[in-house]
Amino acid sequence: MKKFIKSLLSVAAIFACSESAFATCSGTIHFQKPAEWSGAMDVVILNKTFAITEDMFNSATGFYDIKVNQSVYSSPEEKFGIQHMVKVNSGSSAYGRTELYYVLASKWNGYESMYSMLIPSHLDIPCPTDDGDVYVMENPKKPGSTLISSQKPDIKYFYVLVPDDEEWKASVPMYSGDGTYKNRQYLKVAPDMCGWYYAVWMDEELPENLIFFKAEDESLDDAIGIDGWGASKLTPIASAALYEGYGVDELFFIADPGESPDGKVISLNDPEIEGNCTYSMAAVLYDTDASLHGSFTCDAYPAVASNGCYVASAPYGFPGGGAANTVPCIGVTKGIVNENLDPVTKKPTYNPASGCFPSKEAFDVMFRETPGVNSVHCRDVPFSQTADGKWEYDSQNEPTGAFTILNDLQDSVAAGVCTGTCATAATLRNVLGNVRYGAGSLSYVSSAAISLLGKVENWADIEPTTGLPYIDLYPTASGEFDSGTNPDVYDNLSWDLRIKSKGNQHFCFESHAHFVYRPGMQFSFRGDDDIWVFIDNRLAVDLGGTHMAAPGYVNLDEFKGAQGNLVAGKTYDIDIFFCDRRTDMSNIRISTNMYLQQKKSLTVSKKKTASGTYTYGVCYSVNNGGSCAAALNGSENVETCGNELASLGLTPSYYLVSGGTLDKSTAKMLTAGEVNVGGIDLTDPSVPMIYYDKMKLAPGRWSIFIEINKSTKKIMTFTIDENGTFEEEISSSDSGSNGGELDGSSNSNGGSEENPVAGSSASATEDGKNPEGAENGNGNVDPSSSSSKENGKNDSSDEKDDEDRNYAEPTFRVKMVAPFTFVIVFNEEIASQPKSYEVMDMLGSVVASGTVSTSETKVVAPSKGTFVVRSGRHHEIVKFK
Repeated sequence: MKKFIKSLLSVAAIFACSESAFATCSGTIHFQKPAEWSGAMDVVILNKTFAITEDMFNSATGFYDIKVNQSVYSSPEEKFGIQHMVKVNSGSSAYGRTELYYVLASKWNGYESMYSMLIPSHLDIPCPTDDGDVYVMENPKKPGSTLISSQKPDIKYFYVLVPDDEEWKASVPMYSGDGTYKNRQYLKVAPDMCGWYYAVWMDEELPENLIFFKAEDESLDDAIGIDGWGASKLTPIASAALYEGYGVDELFFIADPGESPDGKVISLNDPEIEGNCTYSMAAVLYDTDASLHGSFTCDAYPAVASNGCYVASAPYGFPGGGAANTVPCIGVTKGIVNENLDPVTKKPTYNPASGCFPSKEAFDVMFRETPGVNSVHCRDVPFSQTADGKWEYDSQNEPTGAFTILNDLQDSVAAGVCTGTCATAATLRNVLGNVRYGAGSLSYVSSAAISLLGKVENWADIEPTTGLPYIDLYPTASGEFDSGTNPDVYDNLSWDLRIKSKGNQHFCFESHAHFVYRPGMQFSFRGDDDIWVFIDNRLAVDLGGTHMAAPGYVNLDEFKGAQGNLVAGKTYDIDIFFCDRRTDMSNIRISTNMYLQQKKSLTVSKKKTASGTYTYGVCYSVNNGGSCAAALNGSENVETCGNELASLGLTPSYYLVSGGTLDKSTAKMLTAGEVNVGGIDLTDPSVPMIYYDKMKLAPGRWSIFIEINKSTKKIMTFTIDENGTFEEEISSSDSGSNGGELDGSSNSNGGSEENPVAGSSASATEDGKNPEGAENGNGNVDPSSSSSKENGKNDSSDEKDDEDRNYAEPTFRVKMVAPFTFVIVFNEEIASQPKSYEVMDMLGSVVASGTVSTSETKVVAPSKGTFVVRSGRHHEIVKFK
C-alpha cells in the first residue's frame, strides 16, 4: 500500500538543552521522517552521536521508536530537535560539504546551509519524561508543518481518484462531510499517487454524508457519492460506518466506476490505479544564435555588460564590438514592451524609448520566423501537479538543470535534416544549471521586499498564505537581478554545485492558452532573460532585459485586464513570451493554480424570455486542439456563436440521458429541426429552447448535452417527479456552477446549504463494487457484535422548522429479535414524526429502506455480513454470521 508518509530510511536526532540543572530525557520518541530523507542515522545528545539501527523501525506504525534515557544539563523543560546530514560533493572542493536538514516544532524538513548541525538555541521539541512518549511527524491536516503529540494520533484517510475529465482537472476538487456545499473543504493532492486526492480526519468525528464535487459546483449537479460519477442519484458515502465496520484507517474510492478494472469503487488497499496528473502546453520556439542576431549575447565575466560571442557580421548588433559596458539593459528592465498586446498579431510591441534594442525590427524578428535569422520549432512543455495542487514546470528538474528544450536538434543536425540557419541556430554553448535560493543577506535585499515579506530567513521557504516560495513573491524592480548579489537571495554555498553542460541557448519562446477565471487564482513565472506575460491582453508580468532568473507574480483577484476586473466563470487568454538572450544560464519555472487550456471550447449561456421560456446561446471556439500548429498562431482561437455556426459547417448534436453523465451508447440523440419529448425545441439547433411545462418524460433525473466537433457540454440537468412536476437544477450557464439535486432533498436546489443530505433510499448497486473482505452468505445473528456511534450532529440547516429537523436528525438503537432480523427503535420524543431509514451493506448499497412513523420498525437482513443502519446522521453497525 502506498503510504502518505513513506518508510524511514535515514534520520539523525539531536538532543540538547540550556543551562540550568541536570534533568533527564526519559521515554520514547516516535518519529516519521520526511520522505526525502535517506542515508545513515544518528541520535545526537549534547554533541554525542548514537547510531539508530534499523531494528528501531516499526513497520506496523511507520515510526522509528527511539528509546532515550539521558541525563542532560538543562532547564526543567528539556528540548530536542531532529536532524539529517547529507554529504555533498562540491565542484570546487575535493572534500565537499555537509548539508543539514532538520525537523523542529517550528519547522518541518528545514534546510540549513550555515551550520553543520543544530545548535541548542534552535531546539524546541519537548523531551519525553517519566518514560512517556513524544510523537513527531508531518501534520496530516497541514502538510509542511510539524505535529508534536504525547499520544499516537487517530488519523483516518479517504483517498479519491477524481474523474479524468477536463472540467474536473480545470477545477479544484472539494469534499463535504455533511452533504452540503456550504461546509465544503478542499481535497489535498495525494503524494506519489497520480490523479488521487485525499481528505483526512485526526482525532475528530468522522463524516456520515461524504460527497465530492468541483469548487464551482454550488448546487452539486456533478457531485459524486457512493454510486460514483454520473449516477442517477447522489447518495452520500457513510464513511464513518465504513471505517468502523472494516476497522481500517484508510479507504480508497474510484469516483468514476469506468476507471476501475474490476468494477470495485471502494477498496481497503491502494488499487494501484493512476489517474492523469500532467498536461502539456505547446510552445513555439524561435531558435537563433549570436552569429544570426546580434542582440543575443554571451556573458564575459568579469567584463560587465560585454559580449563574449560578438560577431561583427550579425544583424541587430549593439555598437562597441562587444566591449565592456556596450550591451544595454543588463538586469531586469521594465517598459521594453507596451502595456497592451497587439490584438491582431497577438504579439508584444516594442517601446523604442527603452533603448534596449537597436531598432524595432530587431525586436519584432525575435517572435517572427525570419530567414537567415531564426528557425522555428514547436515543443511541448510538460506541466505536472505538485503536492499543493498547483500545476508546475521547472527546468531545474531537467537533466541539465536548465531549460535546454532544443538540445534534441543535434540529432536533426547529425541526420542532415536541420541545415543552414537551423544548424547554426542549434549551436551548443556552455550552460550552467540553476542555483539554489537560500538565506542570502538582508543587506542586499530591497526595502520593498522587506516591507512586503518581512525579514526572510530562507528565500526557498514557503510563504504560508500563497503556498509559494518567498522568492516567487519578491517585488522585482528595474535594475535588480543583474548579478548574484543584487538581490542576495541565494544559497551562496551552492554556486559551484550547479550542473555544467552544453545547451542550445539563444532562442525566444511564445505560447498562447486560455483559462476559466475563478477567485483565488495566482500565476508565478521565474526565469531568464526577457519575460512578458499578458492576461486578457494586458501586461501582467514585465521582466524584460537580460538578467538572472527573476520572479514575477500575479494575484488574479487583483489584476485588471483589457476588459477590466476579471469575472468569475469567464474565459480569458494568457499569452506568454520570453527570450534566452544571454548565456550562460537558462531557467524557467511556471507555477499556477490556473489550468492553462489550448483545446477547443464549447460554452452555453442561458436567457429567459418574456414568456417564461428559456433559450440557450451556443458558442464554439477552437485553436486546433492545443497542437503546435495552434501555438504557432494564437490568433486562430476564434469564437463562433449562434447562427454563425452553420456558416462554418459546425452542426450541433443534442443528447438526452438518464442521470448526469453522457454515455452515447445509452443516450437518446434528439432530432434537429423539431420539438423533442414535448418540450425541447430544436427547430433552430443553434438556439435551443426549453418549455418546462410541456416536457413528456418518465419520472427521474435527466440531462441534456450538446456536442460540436467532438466537444461536449452539459446544457442542463432536471428532474421529473411522479406527479410530472419539472424541477431544473441550477446549471453552469446560470451561475457558473453545475446545478444539481440531492437525493431526498425537497427542492430543485437539493444540496444547497439549506438542504443537507440525509440518508436516502436507492436500489442496490452492482456486486462488483464490493471491496475485498466484505462478508456474504447466510448465518446466525451475533448480537454482541453490534455497536453504535454518532457523528456530525450539527445541523447546518438553521432555517428548517422543528418537524423537518426531526426528520433529518432522528436517534435510535438497534435490537436483535431473531436470526437475520432486528428492530430499529426510535427515540420516543420524536416517535410521532415521520422518519426515514436505510440499511446498507459495506459498499453503501441500500438493501432495505423506508419511512415510518411508529417507534419500532422490523428489518430482515438479506444475508450474513456487516450492515450499516442509518437514519439522518446517526448510524449503527450490525453483524450477522
